[in-house]
Amino acid sequence: MLALFAAAVRRQRAPAWRAAALVALVLLPAAVAPAQATTKATHFVLENGMEVVVVPNHRVPVVTHQVYYKSGGAEDPDDQPGIAHFLEHLMFKGTKTYPGNSFERFVVANGGAGINAFTYQDRTVYPQTLPKKHLTALMEREADRMVNLVFTDEQVKAEVGVVQNERRGNDNSPSYLLGEKIRAALFPGHPYGRSIIGTEAEIATLDRPKALAYYQRHYAPNNAILVVAGDVTVEEVRKLAEATFGRIPPAKDLQKRIVPPLPGKPATLRIEMEHERVATPSVGFYYATPGVGGLSEADGMGLSLLGHATGTTIIGRLYHTLVTEKKLAIDFSASHWYDLRGGILSFSATAAPGVPIPELEAAVARELATLVRDGVTVAEIEDAKKAYLAAKAYVDDNHRALANAYGTYLTRGLTVADVETQNEVTARVTAGDVNKLIARFMGKTEPLVAVLSPKAPKLAGPAPN
Repeated sequence: MLALFAAAVRRQRAPAWRAAALVALVLLPAAVAPAQATTKATHFVLENGMEVVVVPNHRVPVVTHQVYYKSGGAEDPDDQPGIAHFLEHLMFKGTKTYPGNSFERFVVANGGAGINAFTYQDRTVYPQTLPKKHLTALMEREADRMVNLVFTDEQVKAEVGVVQNERRGNDNSPSYLLGEKIRAALFPGHPYGRSIIGTEAEIATLDRPKALAYYQRHYAPNNAILVVAGDVTVEEVRKLAEATFGRIPPAKDLQKRIVPPLPGKPATLRIEMEHERVATPSVGFYYATPGVGGLSEADGMGLSLLGHATGTTIIGRLYHTLVTEKKLAIDFSASHWYDLRGGILSFSATAAPGVPIPELEAAVARELATLVRDGVTVAEIEDAKKAYLAAKAYVDDNHRALANAYGTYLTRGLTVADVETQNEVTARVTAGDVNKLIARFMGKTEPLVAVLSPKAPKLAGPAPN
């Protein structure tokens, strides 16, 4: 079953590093540690409104450079689903100064860790990792395409075909399709309920004027965050940022981000989906939660700790009951993801061989009812905090993961301090706090139940005589 941390669409042809696992970690708080990570970030704002975060780490002469735009699939106009992701593709078409695919050639030829970009609901990210000596040239190119992007009608038409092919690839992913159905059901009439990439038919309607209008509306320094992590100092990044991005004038008519209210209830309480590429059936229970504006950091961390306390291998209560003890499932997971406009609390199980899905579904429902009735224990939450601490230690030791953490938090409207006080905030979360959250989000709400099952492939008919 798909673990719904944050739905994203990436450029399919790119062989870049897998950011999803790191994103999952950086969005999860950690338990208290004796001291914060030795590497801390510095945050400042250029005169044109662009935010800059510098995260020094001098272990190796490598830097990670990430540009975050505070716009994603949720900013798509209602009649242009997929335009944010489509523009992400066009950002690699070149400028007058650096035409064609010279940006990609530059990164690959100079030891880059791959070329990629990601479109999420609330942000679009352009991450690069290069040897430090190429940082100046990289920043010049990234700043240039923020304002001087060039793409022709012919290039747009060709890219429509590329994105449609990406959509067809997604259609062959049962977990991706199910994730779209879950979000559509949990967030009816809400930006999170839309597909980030769009359907093939919707992609076919995208054109140069639409892409250019989106680019001019959202791609500006006062709608962006630059994160540079690795073998750098604050002084040198500040100087480079002012010489490159700092020369770009701010957008004068930048619109305030709209955070619509969450739907009162899901569009449906049950989804059943069959797919030829599914080998083992699974079932998931999903609850919508508020986003950053309606959920404090402490409450968001409490729900994440609930995921660990129920779904983590060995220490997770439901994992132990369903997988280890009763052997009804071969896997069980629980998680909470939330972003600017909303979130999802999920519990999902994959059936053990020979276990009918109705039996597994009933077992998960019983365990969740017990959880609502009895809550979690002090010992379970303390174990969950230890698991978070272990995960956070790896994040703190990885400059790319740290860059992801700071960039993600700031695009959600949070601060550098929110990243650096995760341990302390999480340490204050108690079992009582988590039990209040269980009562709030699970006690009075029916979950959306999603079942994913194998589908027998169509058999070919008899050969004609």
